[in-house]
Amino acid sequence: MPGHEVGLLAVLTRGAPDTYSAVDLYARTWPFVKLVRDHLAASDDRFRDDIDLSEPYAPGGPPGGFLAQQPAGLPELSADVVFHSPVLTNTATGSELVGFILNAVGEISGVPRFRIVSSFGPGFVMVYDATVHGHTWQLAGVCSLDSSGKIDDMRIYSRPWPVSAFFRGEGYKLMRDRLGPQYWQGEHPLAVLGEA
Repeated sequence: MPGHEVGLLAVLTRGAPDTYSAVDLYARTWPFVKLVRDHLAASDDRFRDDIDLSEPYAPGGPPGGFLAQQPAGLPELSADVVFHSPVLTNTATGSELVGFILNAVGEISGVPRFRIVSSFGPGFVMVYDATVHGHTWQLAGVCSLDSSGKIDDMRIYSRPWPVSAFFRGEGYKLMRDRLGPQYWQGEHPLAVLGEA
């Protein structure tokens, strides 16, 4: 959408030679992705229906399930770490602020269950599940490391959009006193919770 960055991350599962058996797509930032989806829904029925949240949402993938050995934790944050959230509309910088946000994330969505953790160059990719309002919230992240092995850039993508909206509403309640309006652009975060 004009003036707003939207990011996509695809997890591809190899199939037969020269094919993929699954494509799992994650996106960010929720309010701006919603604008794109609303625009597409105006002319295409495939974008009009949301998932059914009348019972707990359970995803069908990515294939392969969860890692047998869950990671002990993420590397430390660098002092000037940059965090690109799947639901916040401004980039957070600095280990104190990013640490505050990550603590709030854990308070809302619990301990992550990792599906993929894979190193690349000076960083790593992770795919994991969390829980919001009894629904599975899936996330994928790309993190780069500085020369001392600390995280200096985190880009997190999420799905499905209705559960991301629930998380955003709960995050707003915990973080609104510290994060100003630049982090909450678009639809009011509490609207999806019926509290706006």
